[in-house]
Amino acid sequence: MKEDLSQFIGLSDSRLFHMRGVAYKSYELARNVFKMEEDKARSLFTMGLMHDFAYAFVENQTEHEHEGGRILELSGFNWAEAVFNHGDPDADNWTDELLILNLADMTTSPDGKPITIGQRLEDIENRYGTDSIQATKARKLNKRIKEELAKRNLIIPNL
Repeated sequence: MKEDLSQFIGLSDSRLFHMRGVAYKSYELARNVFKMEEDKARSLFTMGLMHDFAYAFVENQTEHEHEGGRILELSGFNWAEAVFNHGDPDADNWTDELLILNLADMTTSPDGKPITIGQRLEDIENRYGTDSIQATKARKLNKRIKEELAKRNLIIPNL
């Protein structure tokens, strides 16, 4: 029996391009900035690729992170919590994986191209409005990303 998925947001071509871009950026950050081993960096490529997959199963945009993290945890992925908490500036424990995912997500355009955090914030404000929940959360996320990088003494040019 085929389930009706029409009530869900779904995965557009541009979202798939975004997910692919976040995957490559996650890998690059893991290897070149966080100096992680190759196998770990490849695992984080998969994290980036999967971070938004739950749009296929949610009706509300704000539910995709938790649903994705929940499904990935059931599937045994050790970075499922990072997917669960991505986009949440108030998450308690920012692991390197969560920082990498948020940074990759905020430096990848909706169609998968590399952009600065400033450009990403501008895009979010243009799509949802300057005073929207999405824009407010994104600005707060940007601040938290910079704080987490500073805690780790990591400098990334051209953010």
